[in-house]
Amino acid sequence: AEDGIRDDLVTGVQTCALPICTIDVANFSLTSAGAVTGSDVIIVDNLLQIVATTGSSDITLDNSANQLNRISLDSTAGSATIFDTSDIELVDVDLGGLVLLTTGDITDGGAEVEVHGLANLVTTTSGNINLGNAPLQFEQVSMTGNQISLTQQGDVMLNSVNANGTLSISSVTGNIGTG
Repeated sequence: AEDGIRDDLVTGVQTCALPICTIDVANFSLTSAGAVTGSDVIIVDNLLQIVATTGSSDITLDNSANQLNRISLDSTAGSATIFDTSDIELVDVDLGGLVLLTTGDITDGGAEVEVHGLANLVTTTSGNINLGNAPLQFEQVSMTGNQISLTQQGDVMLNSVNANGTLSISSVTGNIGTG
């Protein structure tokens, strides 16, 4: 990218809150002792990995032209707000809360996905949400999309669900309720 970074692999460690500028890379890995924000376009062809290590540090990547593909986010007490224009796979997630808006599908990979608060997952009317391939636990979940499928290990607490197509919600070992 002309104003950003282009490389096959970018890895960094930051000891304070960090703004991210325009990025266009194959993989991006960042560990920050503070909040991570990125309002410029971020394109990561393969894996975006962000770890915010201090308290309730939030991760905010809110440019609607982002293309993130696969994301790994860790900020146990913090929340993440992610905007995206492509299919997005949750690879390894441990967050206090999550807002994920994309024009593509939302899926999960083989690693654990855990949100200790509300997970708000929104895709376009043609985008699907298919979660349950990994160990999955949302304390509460809101979902908007075309076809929605959610399989979770423990209790499933639905805040709101808007499915334009088929809807499948299941719990392996718990109950399904609304909150």
